[in-house]
Amino acid sequence: MLKGMMKLVNFCRDIIWNNRSKLYAVRLWLLFAGVVAIIAFVRPTERNITHHYSNASFNWWSQQDLYDSSGAGFLYFPQSAYLYAPFAWQKFPDPLQEFNQRPFKEQFKETIPLRFGEAFFRIFALLFLGWSIWNVCLLFEKKDTFSIFFPASLLAVPATITAAGNGQFNLLLAATTLLACARLANRKWTESVVWLILGIAVKPLGVVPFLLLVALNRPLWGRSIIGLVIFMALGFLHWNFEYAIRQWRLMVEQLTIASKPGWNEFDEISAMFSTFGLKLSSDFWFVIRTIAALGTLAVSYICYRRFPFKTATFLATTFAMTYLMIFNPRTETNSYLIVAPYLGIMAAMMFRDGKKDWIAWGLVAIALGLGSDNYGDFYKITKIWWKPFITCLFGLLLTWMVFKPAIIRERIRAGDQGGG
Repeated sequence: MLKGMMKLVNFCRDIIWNNRSKLYAVRLWLLFAGVVAIIAFVRPTERNITHHYSNASFNWWSQQDLYDSSGAGFLYFPQSAYLYAPFAWQKFPDPLQEFNQRPFKEQFKETIPLRFGEAFFRIFALLFLGWSIWNVCLLFEKKDTFSIFFPASLLAVPATITAAGNGQFNLLLAATTLLACARLANRKWTESVVWLILGIAVKPLGVVPFLLLVALNRPLWGRSIIGLVIFMALGFLHWNFEYAIRQWRLMVEQLTIASKPGWNEFDEISAMFSTFGLKLSSDFWFVIRTIAALGTLAVSYICYRRFPFKTATFLATTFAMTYLMIFNPRTETNSYLIVAPYLGIMAAMMFRDGKKDWIAWGLVAIALGLGSDNYGDFYKITKIWWKPFITCLFGLLLTWMVFKPAIIRERIRAGDQGGG
Protein backbone atom coordinates (compact mmCIF):
# COMPACT_ATOMS: atom_id res chain seq x y z
CA MET A 1 0.00 0.00 0.00
CA LEU A 2 2.84 2.36 0.88
CA LYS A 3 4.50 1.63 -2.45
CA GLY A 4 1.25 2.42 -4.23
CA MET A 5 0.92 5.73 -2.40
CA MET A 6 4.46 6.67 -3.33
CA LYS A 7 3.73 5.93 -6.97
CA LEU A 8 0.67 8.19 -6.75
CA VAL A 9 2.72 10.97 -5.15
CA ASN A 10 5.39 10.69 -7.83
CA PHE A 11 2.73 10.69 -10.54
CA CYS A 12 1.16 13.88 -9.16
CA ARG A 13 4.57 15.50 -8.82
CA ASP A 14 5.42 14.69 -12.43
CA ILE A 15 2.17 16.27 -13.63
CA ILE A 16 2.58 19.43 -11.56
CA TRP A 17 6.24 19.98 -12.35
CA ASN A 18 6.82 19.47 -16.06
CA ASN A 19 7.12 21.49 -19.26
CA ARG A 20 3.37 21.21 -19.95
CA SER A 21 2.18 22.32 -16.52
CA LYS A 22 1.17 25.77 -17.80
CA LEU A 23 -1.07 24.09 -20.36
CA TYR A 24 -2.53 21.91 -17.63
CA ALA A 25 -3.34 25.06 -15.64
CA VAL A 26 -5.19 26.55 -18.59
CA ARG A 27 -7.13 23.32 -19.01
CA LEU A 28 -7.94 23.30 -15.29
CA TRP A 29 -9.51 26.78 -15.43
CA LEU A 30 -11.38 25.97 -18.66
CA LEU A 31 -12.73 22.76 -17.15
CA PHE A 32 -13.65 24.49 -13.89
CA ALA A 33 -15.43 27.31 -15.74
CA GLY A 34 -17.19 24.88 -18.05
CA VAL A 35 -18.55 22.69 -15.26
CA VAL A 36 -19.74 25.66 -13.20
CA ALA A 37 -21.32 27.25 -16.29
CA ILE A 38 -23.25 24.08 -17.08
CA ILE A 39 -24.57 23.92 -13.51
CA ALA A 40 -25.56 27.59 -13.69
CA PHE A 41 -27.32 26.99 -17.00
CA VAL A 42 -29.30 24.05 -15.64
CA ARG A 43 -30.08 25.67 -12.27
CA PRO A 44 -29.79 29.45 -12.71
CA THR A 45 -32.05 30.33 -9.77
CA GLU A 46 -30.73 27.89 -7.16
CA ARG A 47 -27.80 28.60 -4.80
CA ASN A 48 -27.36 31.88 -6.54
CA ILE A 49 -26.89 35.48 -5.45
CA THR A 50 -26.46 37.00 -8.89
CA HIS A 51 -30.11 38.01 -8.84
CA HIS A 52 -29.00 40.92 -6.62
CA TYR A 53 -26.60 42.11 -9.32
CA SER A 54 -29.03 41.47 -12.14
CA ASN A 55 -31.95 43.22 -10.43
CA ALA A 56 -29.74 46.22 -9.65
CA SER A 57 -28.73 46.49 -13.29
CA PHE A 58 -32.34 46.42 -14.49
CA ASN A 59 -33.47 48.76 -11.70
CA TRP A 60 -30.80 51.37 -12.48
CA TRP A 61 -32.00 51.81 -16.04
CA SER A 62 -35.68 51.69 -15.07
CA GLN A 63 -35.24 54.22 -12.24
CA GLN A 64 -36.19 51.83 -9.46
CA ASP A 65 -34.42 51.82 -6.12
CA LEU A 66 -31.32 49.63 -5.87
CA TYR A 67 -31.50 49.43 -2.08
CA ASP A 68 -34.23 48.42 0.38
CA SER A 69 -32.65 49.63 3.65
CA SER A 70 -32.59 46.07 4.98
CA GLY A 71 -28.82 45.83 5.38
CA ALA A 72 -28.86 42.82 3.04
CA GLY A 73 -29.07 42.17 -0.68
CA PHE A 74 -27.31 44.73 -2.88
CA LEU A 75 -24.41 46.02 -0.74
CA TYR A 76 -22.40 47.80 -3.41
CA PHE A 77 -21.86 51.22 -4.92
CA PRO A 78 -24.34 52.23 -7.65
CA GLN A 79 -21.54 51.79 -10.22
CA SER A 80 -21.67 48.05 -9.58
CA ALA A 81 -25.01 48.00 -11.39
CA TYR A 82 -23.11 48.64 -14.63
CA LEU A 83 -20.80 45.67 -14.19
CA TYR A 84 -23.43 42.98 -14.43
CA ALA A 85 -25.30 44.62 -17.32
CA PRO A 86 -23.51 42.55 -20.03
CA PHE A 87 -24.86 39.38 -18.37
CA ALA A 88 -28.33 40.61 -17.35
CA TRP A 89 -30.11 39.16 -20.36
CA GLN A 90 -33.40 38.57 -18.56
CA LYS A 91 -34.88 39.53 -15.20
CA PHE A 92 -34.96 36.88 -12.53
CA PRO A 93 -38.39 35.43 -11.73
CA ASP A 94 -40.05 36.86 -8.66
CA PRO A 95 -40.53 35.28 -6.20
CA LEU A 96 -37.71 32.79 -6.72
CA GLN A 97 -38.97 30.18 -4.27
CA GLU A 98 -42.24 29.72 -6.10
CA PHE A 99 -40.44 29.59 -9.43
CA ASN A 100 -38.06 26.88 -8.20
CA GLN A 101 -41.00 24.67 -7.24
CA ARG A 102 -42.35 24.58 -10.79
CA PRO A 103 -41.58 21.70 -13.23
CA PHE A 104 -38.24 22.02 -15.01
CA LYS A 105 -39.80 22.15 -18.49
CA GLU A 106 -41.88 25.17 -17.56
CA GLN A 107 -38.90 26.88 -15.99
CA PHE A 108 -36.64 26.20 -18.96
CA LYS A 109 -38.93 27.68 -21.60
CA GLU A 110 -39.36 30.92 -19.70
CA THR A 111 -35.73 31.51 -18.76
CA ILE A 112 -33.48 30.59 -21.70
CA PRO A 113 -31.84 34.06 -21.97
CA LEU A 114 -31.35 34.10 -18.19
CA ARG A 115 -29.62 30.72 -18.30
CA PHE A 116 -27.15 31.81 -20.96
CA GLY A 117 -26.39 35.06 -19.13
CA GLU A 118 -25.71 33.22 -15.87
CA ALA A 119 -23.50 30.65 -17.60
CA PHE A 120 -21.45 33.27 -19.43
CA PHE A 121 -20.91 35.25 -16.24
CA ARG A 122 -19.42 32.18 -14.53
CA ILE A 123 -17.13 31.57 -17.50
CA PHE A 124 -16.01 35.19 -17.56
CA ALA A 125 -15.45 35.45 -13.80
CA LEU A 126 -13.46 32.23 -13.47
CA LEU A 127 -11.28 32.77 -16.53
CA PHE A 128 -10.70 36.34 -15.38
CA LEU A 129 -9.57 35.02 -11.99
CA GLY A 130 -7.33 32.41 -13.60
CA TRP A 131 -5.76 35.05 -15.85
CA SER A 132 -5.13 37.31 -12.87
CA ILE A 133 -3.36 34.52 -10.97
CA TRP A 134 -1.21 33.85 -14.02
CA ASN A 135 -0.25 37.53 -14.15
CA VAL A 136 1.02 37.43 -10.57
CA CYS A 137 2.79 34.11 -11.17
CA LEU A 138 4.71 35.79 -13.98
CA LEU A 139 6.34 38.05 -11.41
CA PHE A 140 8.06 35.03 -9.90
CA GLU A 141 8.72 32.83 -12.91
CA LYS A 142 12.33 31.86 -13.60
CA LYS A 143 14.09 30.71 -16.73
CA ASP A 144 14.91 27.03 -16.99
CA THR A 145 12.42 26.09 -14.28
CA PHE A 146 8.83 24.90 -14.34
CA SER A 147 5.91 27.32 -14.10
CA ILE A 148 4.23 27.83 -10.73
CA PHE A 149 0.89 28.64 -12.37
CA PHE A 150 -0.49 25.10 -12.20
CA PRO A 151 0.29 24.32 -8.53
CA ALA A 152 -0.83 27.81 -7.52
CA SER A 153 -4.11 27.26 -9.36
CA LEU A 154 -4.63 23.84 -7.77
CA LEU A 155 -4.34 25.40 -4.33
CA ALA A 156 -6.61 28.34 -5.19
CA VAL A 157 -9.48 26.29 -6.64
CA PRO A 158 -10.86 24.59 -3.47
CA ALA A 159 -11.68 27.92 -1.80
CA THR A 160 -13.23 29.16 -5.05
CA ILE A 161 -15.76 26.40 -5.73
CA THR A 162 -18.72 27.66 -3.69
CA ALA A 163 -18.33 31.30 -4.69
CA ALA A 164 -18.10 30.23 -8.34
CA GLY A 165 -21.34 28.29 -8.07
CA ASN A 166 -23.05 31.25 -6.42
CA GLY A 167 -21.61 33.68 -8.95
CA GLN A 168 -20.32 36.05 -6.29
CA PHE A 169 -18.54 39.32 -7.06
CA ASN A 170 -15.77 38.14 -4.73
CA LEU A 171 -14.36 36.40 -7.80
CA LEU A 172 -14.01 39.76 -9.54
CA LEU A 173 -12.60 41.49 -6.45
CA ALA A 174 -9.95 38.80 -6.12
CA ALA A 175 -9.05 39.15 -9.80
CA THR A 176 -8.89 42.96 -9.92
CA THR A 177 -6.69 43.06 -6.80
CA LEU A 178 -4.32 40.43 -8.19
CA LEU A 179 -4.04 42.39 -11.44
CA ALA A 180 -3.42 45.61 -9.52
CA CYS A 181 -0.65 43.81 -7.64
CA ALA A 182 0.93 42.54 -10.86
CA ARG A 183 0.80 45.93 -12.59
CA LEU A 184 2.05 47.82 -9.54
CA ALA A 185 4.92 45.36 -9.06
CA ASN A 186 6.05 46.26 -12.59
CA ARG A 187 5.66 49.98 -11.83
CA LYS A 188 2.77 50.38 -14.24
CA TRP A 189 1.22 53.05 -12.08
CA THR A 190 -1.82 54.05 -14.15
CA GLU A 191 -2.85 50.47 -14.90
CA SER A 192 -2.59 49.52 -11.24
CA VAL A 193 -4.85 52.42 -10.25
CA VAL A 194 -7.38 51.38 -12.88
CA TRP A 195 -7.56 47.87 -11.44
CA LEU A 196 -7.76 49.17 -7.87
CA ILE A 197 -10.63 51.50 -8.79
CA LEU A 198 -12.40 48.67 -10.59
CA GLY A 199 -12.03 46.64 -7.41
CA ILE A 200 -13.91 49.33 -5.51
CA ALA A 201 -16.59 49.33 -8.19
CA VAL A 202 -16.91 45.56 -7.80
CA LYS A 203 -17.25 45.71 -4.01
CA PRO A 204 -16.79 48.53 -1.48
CA LEU A 205 -14.31 46.22 0.29
CA GLY A 206 -11.93 47.02 -2.55
CA VAL A 207 -11.16 50.24 -0.69
CA VAL A 208 -8.87 48.25 1.67
CA PRO A 209 -6.19 47.26 -0.87
CA PHE A 210 -6.70 50.61 -2.61
CA LEU A 211 -5.89 52.65 0.52
CA LEU A 212 -2.98 50.48 1.55
CA LEU A 213 -1.21 50.33 -1.80
CA VAL A 214 -1.85 53.98 -2.63
CA ALA A 215 -0.58 55.10 0.77
CA LEU A 216 2.69 53.21 0.29
CA ASN A 217 3.34 54.21 -3.34
CA ARG A 218 3.66 57.94 -3.98
CA PRO A 219 3.40 57.63 -7.82
CA LEU A 220 -0.20 56.45 -7.27
CA TRP A 221 -1.33 59.49 -5.32
CA GLY A 222 -2.18 61.85 -8.17
CA ARG A 223 -3.46 59.06 -10.39
CA SER A 224 -5.71 57.75 -7.64
CA ILE A 225 -7.32 61.18 -7.16
CA ILE A 226 -8.11 61.37 -10.87
CA GLY A 227 -9.38 57.80 -10.78
CA LEU A 228 -11.67 58.47 -7.84
CA VAL A 229 -13.10 61.58 -9.52
CA ILE A 230 -13.93 59.51 -12.61
CA PHE A 231 -15.31 56.73 -10.42
CA MET A 232 -17.61 59.13 -8.56
CA ALA A 233 -18.75 60.76 -11.80
CA LEU A 234 -19.80 57.37 -13.15
CA GLY A 235 -21.99 56.95 -10.10
CA PHE A 236 -24.14 59.84 -11.33
CA LEU A 237 -24.22 58.78 -14.98
CA HIS A 238 -27.97 58.77 -15.31
CA TRP A 239 -30.45 60.93 -17.18
CA ASN A 240 -32.35 61.52 -13.93
CA PHE A 241 -29.85 63.24 -11.64
CA GLU A 242 -32.27 63.30 -8.70
CA TYR A 243 -32.68 59.54 -8.99
CA ALA A 244 -28.90 59.05 -8.89
CA ILE A 245 -28.57 61.23 -5.78
CA ARG A 246 -31.34 59.26 -4.09
CA GLN A 247 -29.48 55.97 -4.77
CA TRP A 248 -26.35 57.31 -3.13
CA ARG A 249 -28.32 58.35 -0.08
CA LEU A 250 -29.98 54.92 0.10
CA MET A 251 -26.61 53.26 -0.38
CA VAL A 252 -25.14 55.04 2.65
CA GLU A 253 -28.14 53.97 4.71
CA GLN A 254 -27.91 50.37 3.45
CA LEU A 255 -24.18 50.01 4.09
CA THR A 256 -24.47 51.62 7.53
CA ILE A 257 -27.03 49.01 8.55
CA ALA A 258 -24.98 46.21 6.95
CA SER A 259 -21.85 47.24 8.86
CA LYS A 260 -23.45 46.09 12.12
CA PRO A 261 -24.37 42.44 11.60
CA GLY A 262 -25.64 40.16 14.35
CA TRP A 263 -23.43 37.83 16.35
CA ASN A 264 -22.09 34.68 14.72
CA GLU A 265 -23.51 35.50 11.31
CA PHE A 266 -20.21 35.71 9.45
CA ASP A 267 -16.81 34.04 9.35
CA GLU A 268 -14.63 36.70 10.95
CA ILE A 269 -12.60 37.14 14.09
CA SER A 270 -15.27 38.37 16.52
CA ALA A 271 -17.60 35.52 15.53
CA MET A 272 -14.69 33.09 15.93
CA PHE A 273 -14.23 34.16 19.56
CA SER A 274 -17.98 34.28 20.13
CA THR A 275 -18.27 30.69 18.93
CA PHE A 276 -16.09 29.63 21.86
CA GLY A 277 -18.03 31.70 24.36
CA LEU A 278 -15.96 34.89 24.37
CA LYS A 279 -18.51 37.48 23.28
CA LEU A 280 -16.99 40.94 23.35
CA SER A 281 -18.60 44.30 22.61
CA SER A 282 -18.67 45.88 19.17
CA ASP A 283 -16.75 48.87 20.57
CA PHE A 284 -13.95 46.55 21.66
CA TRP A 285 -13.75 44.99 18.22
CA PHE A 286 -13.75 48.40 16.57
CA VAL A 287 -10.60 49.22 18.52
CA ILE A 288 -9.03 45.87 17.61
CA ARG A 289 -9.86 46.34 13.94
CA THR A 290 -8.35 49.82 13.99
CA ILE A 291 -5.16 48.60 15.64
CA ALA A 292 -4.95 45.72 13.17
CA ALA A 293 -5.37 48.14 10.26
CA LEU A 294 -2.52 50.30 11.52
CA GLY A 295 -0.44 47.19 12.10
CA THR A 296 -1.10 46.01 8.56
CA LEU A 297 -0.02 49.38 7.21
CA ALA A 298 3.13 49.31 9.36
CA VAL A 299 4.23 45.81 8.40
CA SER A 300 3.52 46.54 4.72
CA TYR A 301 5.70 49.65 5.00
CA ILE A 302 8.46 47.49 6.46
CA CYS A 303 8.13 45.16 3.47
CA TYR A 304 8.86 48.05 1.10
CA ARG A 305 11.88 49.02 3.21
CA ARG A 306 13.37 45.52 3.43
CA PHE A 307 12.60 43.71 0.19
CA PRO A 308 12.76 44.28 -3.57
CA PHE A 309 9.84 46.24 -4.96
CA LYS A 310 8.07 43.29 -6.63
CA THR A 311 8.32 41.13 -3.54
CA ALA A 312 7.21 43.98 -1.28
CA THR A 313 4.18 44.74 -3.46
CA PHE A 314 3.13 41.10 -3.43
CA LEU A 315 3.52 40.91 0.35
CA ALA A 316 1.67 44.20 0.96
CA THR A 317 -1.25 43.05 -1.19
CA THR A 318 -1.29 39.74 0.64
CA PHE A 319 -1.41 41.53 3.99
CA ALA A 320 -4.26 43.75 2.76
CA MET A 321 -6.41 40.81 1.70
CA THR A 322 -5.57 38.82 4.84
CA TYR A 323 -6.64 41.76 7.00
CA LEU A 324 -9.82 42.07 4.98
CA MET A 325 -10.76 38.43 5.54
CA ILE A 326 -10.10 38.43 9.27
CA PHE A 327 -11.46 41.82 10.31
CA ASN A 328 -14.28 42.65 7.90
CA PRO A 329 -17.42 42.12 10.05
CA ARG A 330 -19.30 40.69 7.06
CA THR A 331 -16.74 38.19 5.75
CA GLU A 332 -18.64 35.20 4.38
CA THR A 333 -17.28 31.69 4.21
CA ASN A 334 -17.13 32.03 0.42
CA SER A 335 -15.05 35.20 0.65
CA TYR A 336 -11.84 33.41 1.55
CA LEU A 337 -11.16 32.64 -2.09
CA ILE A 338 -9.75 36.19 -2.09
CA VAL A 339 -6.70 35.19 -0.05
CA ALA A 340 -6.25 31.64 -1.39
CA PRO A 341 -4.28 32.62 -4.56
CA TYR A 342 -1.57 34.29 -2.49
CA LEU A 343 -1.16 31.14 -0.40
CA GLY A 344 -1.01 29.05 -3.55
CA ILE A 345 1.58 31.26 -5.24
CA MET A 346 3.80 31.36 -2.16
CA ALA A 347 3.64 27.61 -1.61
CA ALA A 348 4.31 26.90 -5.30
CA MET A 349 7.43 29.10 -5.23
CA MET A 350 8.78 27.31 -2.19
CA PHE A 351 8.30 23.84 -3.63
CA ARG A 352 9.79 24.88 -6.96
CA ASP A 353 12.89 26.20 -5.23
CA GLY A 354 13.29 23.15 -3.01
CA LYS A 355 12.10 24.80 0.23
CA LYS A 356 9.87 21.90 1.23
CA ASP A 357 9.81 22.63 4.93
CA TRP A 358 7.04 23.15 7.49
CA ILE A 359 6.36 26.64 6.15
CA ALA A 360 5.62 25.40 2.64
CA TRP A 361 3.48 22.52 3.85
CA GLY A 362 1.72 24.84 6.28
CA LEU A 363 0.73 27.14 3.42
CA VAL A 364 -0.59 24.15 1.48
CA ALA A 365 -2.65 23.02 4.48
CA ILE A 366 -4.12 26.49 5.00
CA ALA A 367 -4.97 26.89 1.30
CA LEU A 368 -6.75 23.53 1.28
CA GLY A 369 -8.38 24.37 4.62
CA LEU A 370 -9.98 27.46 3.08
CA GLY A 371 -12.04 25.11 0.91
CA SER A 372 -13.66 23.54 3.98
CA ASP A 373 -17.18 24.50 2.85
CA ASN A 374 -16.82 21.74 0.23
CA TYR A 375 -15.82 19.04 2.71
CA GLY A 376 -19.22 17.91 3.97
CA ASP A 377 -19.42 17.12 7.67
CA PHE A 378 -16.07 18.77 8.35
CA TYR A 379 -17.62 22.11 7.44
CA LYS A 380 -20.56 21.54 9.77
CA ILE A 381 -18.28 21.33 12.80
CA THR A 382 -15.95 24.15 11.67
CA LYS A 383 -18.48 26.70 10.41
CA ILE A 384 -17.84 30.31 11.47
CA TRP A 385 -14.56 29.78 13.37
CA TRP A 386 -12.31 27.62 11.18
CA LYS A 387 -11.51 29.93 8.27
CA PRO A 388 -10.77 33.05 10.34
CA PHE A 389 -8.66 30.88 12.65
CA ILE A 390 -6.39 29.45 9.95
CA THR A 391 -6.24 32.83 8.21
CA CYS A 392 -5.05 34.35 11.49
CA LEU A 393 -2.35 31.68 11.57
CA PHE A 394 -1.35 32.65 8.04
CA GLY A 395 -1.25 36.34 8.95
CA LEU A 396 0.92 35.64 12.00
CA LEU A 397 3.20 33.37 9.98
CA LEU A 398 3.63 35.97 7.25
CA THR A 399 4.34 38.69 9.81
CA TRP A 400 6.96 36.47 11.48
CA MET A 401 8.57 35.86 8.09
CA VAL A 402 8.79 39.61 7.42
CA PHE A 403 10.71 40.06 10.66
CA LYS A 404 12.99 37.21 9.63
CA PRO A 405 14.10 38.74 6.30
CA ALA A 406 16.29 35.81 5.31
CA ILE A 407 13.22 33.56 5.20
CA ILE A 408 11.45 35.89 2.76
CA ARG A 409 14.55 36.35 0.62
CA GLU A 410 15.00 32.59 0.32
CA ARG A 411 11.38 31.79 -0.46
CA ILE A 412 9.64 34.76 -2.14
CA ARG A 413 11.87 36.16 -4.82
CA ALA A 414 10.91 37.94 -8.01
CA GLY A 415 11.73 36.02 -11.15
CA ASP A 416 13.95 36.88 -14.07
CA GLN A 417 11.32 37.04 -16.80
CA GLY A 418 9.72 40.41 -16.11
CA GLY A 419 6.16 39.37 -15.60
CA GLY A 420 2.97 41.24 -14.99
